[in-house]
Amino acid sequence: MIKTNFHTHTHFCDGKNTAEEGVISALSKNFTALGFSIHSFLEEDTDIVASPQCIEDYRIEIARLKSKYDGKIDILCGIEQDYFSEKSLGFDYIIGSVHNVQKNGKLLPVDVSKEFTKQIVDEFYNGDFDALAEDYFLLVADVVSRTNANIIGHFDLVSKYSEQLNFGQSERYINAAKTAIQKLVPLNKPFEI
Repeated sequence: MIKTNFHTHTHFCDGKNTAEEGVISALSKNFTALGFSIHSFLEEDTDIVASPQCIEDYRIEIARLKSKYDGKIDILCGIEQDYFSEKSLGFDYIIGSVHNVQKNGKLLPVDVSKEFTKQIVDEFYNGDFDALAEDYFLLVADVVSRTNANIIGHFDLVSKYSEQLNFGQSERYINAAKTAIQKLVPLNKPFEI
C-alpha cells in the first residue's frame, strides 16, 4: 500500500499541529508523500479560512520543509479552494471544495455545527434538508470547472450533521448526489468521501 495524504491542514488554518509535526508523523508511518492544504481566503467566512498573509507564510514554511526533508518524503504545497473564493495560483495541487451554499444573497456554511445546520434548514429551506442538499450538490457538480481542482474535496460534506439531526438520505438527496457524480466522474478526478 502506498501511504499518502493530500488533505492535511495545519495551524495555518483550522488544523491543530504545525506542518513539521505533520511531516514527522507521516515519516513515522512510512508515508511516501504528504500534501498540505490551506483553506483559500473567503472574506465572508473567517472561521476557518486563512488571510492572504497567512497563506504566504504557509507557502514559505512548506517550501522550507520540502527542502529540509528532501529525499525522505515528497512534500506538496496545496490549497483547499472554496467554490466561492477567488482562484488561487502557484500551488502544487488544488482541492476543490464546497463549504457554503448561497441562498437569498447570503453565504451559508454547511458544516459549522449541528445547531447551525438546523437553523439554515429551518430559516432558509422551510425545514427541507433535501432542498439544501440539492443546492449543495449543484455547486459540487461545478466545483472542478469553478476551481480548477485536481481533487474533489469532501464530496458529501452537506451530510456531516444529517444523521444527528435525523435528516435521512432520501431519494431526492441521492438523486442530487448522483447527478453531481455523473457530471464529475468523466473529469477523472479523485473524490474525497
